[in-house]
Amino acid sequence: MIEKFDKDDILAPTGYKNINGVVEFLNVADVAARDAVCFYVGSEESIPDVGLVPGLVRLPFPVCWFEFELVGCAYATCGVLAIATTWFVFVRTNNPLEWEFCGVGVREGVGESDLRWNIFPNIRGPYVDFVSGFLKLTAIFLTALNCSNVRQVEHLPDEKLKRARKKARKTPIVLVLDAGD
Repeated sequence: MIEKFDKDDILAPTGYKNINGVVEFLNVADVAARDAVCFYVGSEESIPDVGLVPGLVRLPFPVCWFEFELVGCAYATCGVLAIATTWFVFVRTNNPLEWEFCGVGVREGVGESDLRWNIFPNIRGPYVDFVSGFLKLTAIFLTALNCSNVRQVEHLPDEKLKRARKKARKTPIVLVLDAGD
């Protein structure tokens, strides 16, 4: 994705780049993405079936990138770049270099059972549900990550595997969840 930012080549749905504020959002995402700690979450179906607990939706690092493989969707991957209370949603097809910006969720508050988001740019229709769904999926992952019976396990593959994955343009293996007893 950083290569796409370097080339100013992040795709966006028709008309997005003409909407006030989108270029500014993408500039913030460009700078932040370079400092993000990456989490490859796996398939969206692999996220533990826990309820969303707004108090447990805390980022483990100041800037995080969460990448999900999508099942039964026109897109192959979703990436959420989270910076404090501002979360950017990107998707890509099977081409690892074609990232598309979908929207930004700015966390405005916490309800009793859910988070409240302002979605930008001012989009309507299916994109609102799409962006909201990925914000919620990321929040559920963070809820699971912050539960007391879950611990982070650092997984450092050998250098040969890291080079092979980089050459094949695959996602690096960074952290995995390991549920406790």
